[in-house]
Amino acid sequence: MTISFSDYRLRHGFCVPIYGVSGYQAGISFAGFEVEDTAEANAAMQLMGLYAFNRLAAIKSTCKEQGY
Repeated sequence: MTISFSDYRLRHGFCVPIYGVSGYQAGISFAGFEVEDTAEANAAMQLMGLYAFNRLAAIKSTCKEQGY
């Protein structure tokens, strides 16, 4: 089964690579029908991607500490 992003009207996107001390750790992608492609919008998406990754890492760490 092959699913295409265009099947869901996701024609444009932006990927934020996440690097840590040991190198590449993850990537977060944003996609949509229309994506604003300006320097300011790209900077905002990078900031949101980094915040989301760090928040999820903190939640994962808390769950490990509590034994979930």
